[in-house]
Amino acid sequence: MVKEHRGRWAGVSVWLGLMCISCVWFMTTWNRDILIIGIVIVGGGVAVYAGYRFDLIYNAMERDALTGVYNRRGFMRAFSKSVRNQRSRGNMDELTLLLIDADHFKKINDRYGHYIGDQVLCYMANCLQTIQDKQTIVARWGGDEFVVLLLADQVKTIEDHIHQTLQTYPSSQIIVKVSVGTAQYPKDGTQVDTLVDVADQRMYAAKKAVQS
Repeated sequence: MVKEHRGRWAGVSVWLGLMCISCVWFMTTWNRDILIIGIVIVGGGVAVYAGYRFDLIYNAMERDALTGVYNRRGFMRAFSKSVRNQRSRGNMDELTLLLIDADHFKKINDRYGHYIGDQVLCYMANCLQTIQDKQTIVARWGGDEFVVLLLADQVKTIEDHIHQTLQTYPSSQIIVKVSVGTAQYPKDGTQVDTLVDVADQRMYAAKKAVQS
């Protein structure tokens, strides 16, 4: 997405440069009325350029720099929008938040280095994005934790998909396993932080159950 914006930005920059050259040409060869038209055209180009630049910066503020999925800020905004959409449909009990944590991620960093650790995080993000549709939101919450917001009736299918997909990590030396906790909106809370806390408690309870 960032590359797409950069491409647009470059195109607008070229167009703006041509307009500036045209304006100089108007100043030297045409009358005042034509010059005013040229200035208006260049002014429009500046406005378009500024709009694309703002769009690029705003998008970067809501995206995780490493994985490209939403960051916490972006997830907060997308969550609010999703809740408004559900409220308009009268389906307030159909949203579920998944908190996904990479098991033993510190060991991967310690043994293989942070570069490989970053590759694992990117792989996790890519796998989670394969489940996306218009009503599913994926974000990196922080560190090796991701959150996914989706419809409640998809939870079991999505959890199975996550576990199966992550097991296909291309390196046979690294096994990527995750623990998942869930929280339902609005039953378990109406704020993102509350839902994440509930999902976090359930995730660690599931981890302890597996370890025991």
